[in-house]
Amino acid sequence: MEPFGTEREVAAMRRAITLAERALGSTSPNPIVGCVILDADQRVVGEGLHERAGGPHAEVVALAEAGERARGGTAVVTLEPCRHTGRTGPCTTAIVEAGITRVVYATADPTPLAQKGAELLRASGVEVVEGLLADEAARSNEAWLHRFYANFVAVRQLFDGARWARNGSIVDLHDDKLSSQLNTAVYPRSDGPPKKAT
Repeated sequence: MEPFGTEREVAAMRRAITLAERALGSTSPNPIVGCVILDADQRVVGEGLHERAGGPHAEVVALAEAGERARGGTAVVTLEPCRHTGRTGPCTTAIVEAGITRVVYATADPTPLAQKGAELLRASGVEVVEGLLADEAARSNEAWLHRFYANFVAVRQLFDGARWARNGSIVDLHDDKLSSQLNTAVYPRSDGPPKKAT
């Protein structure tokens, strides 16, 4: 068993990753996301994926399929549920209103507008577990994650420790304190960029 989840949650996350991959190439500029809802007895009662930018998010689709069976259950999601209102409402609100009591997600959302959904869920009394099958989920979303990190900073230069270039400026990163601050800014809740499959 994975250290972060039950056997059924691991199986649900694998299914969520498979669902998310169905939308590869159709969600840009958004990530691909899959979600599986387990009822209070950990039976699958809803599934969903984010099919296109501007369309409903995976959590909303899965919750709609689950209906009342979601109450007291678990949402298993490939990406941290968002907390902002864009073209759609925040997934965190939908999760809380559906009566979900536990959320298990694979990778943290690094985008400034959507991140920290886990904090909001915890503040609403929802148990949150992060990191289940994170490497597998990150590989599926590799193009989106790469684009996000590449736009934010020259990642390779940052981790080579030589210099950091952004908007034409170059900063020496041999200062350990500065390097640590930049690393935290770019990867606030992870160990750096997703690792490539070997």
